[in-house]
Amino acid sequence: MLSGIILRNVIFCLESKGYNFVDLLEEISISPEELYKPDLVLTPYQMGVFSEKTVRRLEDIRIGLRIGYESPYSALGVLGQLYQNCDTYADVLNNMIKYINLIDALNDYSYEIRKDGIYHIRRTNLSWIENFPIAARQSAELYISMSLRSRREILGREVKPLKIFTPYPKEGKVDLLEQYFQCPIVFNAEYTCFVLPLEVLTWKVPTANPAALQLYQNYIQQIKSSRNIWSENTKQHISYQLRNTTPSLPLISSLMNLSARSLQRYLKSEGTSFQVLLDQVRHESARHLLSHTKLSISEVSEMLGFDVQNSFNRFLQKKEGKTPLELRRELTLGIET
Repeated sequence: MLSGIILRNVIFCLESKGYNFVDLLEEISISPEELYKPDLVLTPYQMGVFSEKTVRRLEDIRIGLRIGYESPYSALGVLGQLYQNCDTYADVLNNMIKYINLIDALNDYSYEIRKDGIYHIRRTNLSWIENFPIAARQSAELYISMSLRSRREILGREVKPLKIFTPYPKEGKVDLLEQYFQCPIVFNAEYTCFVLPLEVLTWKVPTANPAALQLYQNYIQQIKSSRNIWSENTKQHISYQLRNTTPSLPLISSLMNLSARSLQRYLKSEGTSFQVLLDQVRHESARHLLSHTKLSISEVSEMLGFDVQNSFNRFLQKKEGKTPLELRRELTLGIET
């Protein structure tokens, strides 16, 4: 999932250049009021549709790079404040890796300290690239330009990249990346990446405030522990698919524009698994169907994706200690009284 912060920043950048794309929000079922709610969460599908329609309207395949480079940098709310209160850039990096999935769980972020520099690596989910290739490019190039602008904001001075890697081919005699950043560009790379000098690790953050950092870390930890974005979204997809078929990990992950492995990893980070969530949805649905419908036990079993009724019986015995018929009698008695 993606934090609404990402979409708000994109719209802010577009507006700063005189564009108005708020009407496109309706096409992804988000109202202008919802856009500014702090807990707004987007699906990869919503972000993909918005980005691709924006590019088509502007007829500019490099708009992601342009708005990130030319527009004012907008700090990422509480997370931005956390970064600006770190002591050194090394601390900034560690916190970014620690908390970035609160904003963007679609991409994998990492950094590597090599002999020739600090490699800031971003790998985009392959299924999202396949479904939204234009949006994926905007996202990658926006990441490069806004990341480098944010380093200037955090460190209080210009930070020149030593090298940039992009998965996309060079365009024209001088590509826009070469024009903007005046450094070597590796085109058709395996991932998106920019490289900063090793000395930057020890650069001080001028706004550093240890007391404020602790406050922001505590607050973000509360947010992190209270948000189970991937679990909630997975349960929604499972509930919907139960109407048509037996939900499986490959099916649900593909609907979420993820690989099965990525979804498993995200669910594990929230302390759960696909099977646990499937059982939860089946259990909740079983209680509802047994108490609020007159479907037969075998029909309820079939609707919940059990191959045979005996499997359904064993499932409820484990969850409730009762047979489906016993549970129905108990639930309907409670409704009548």
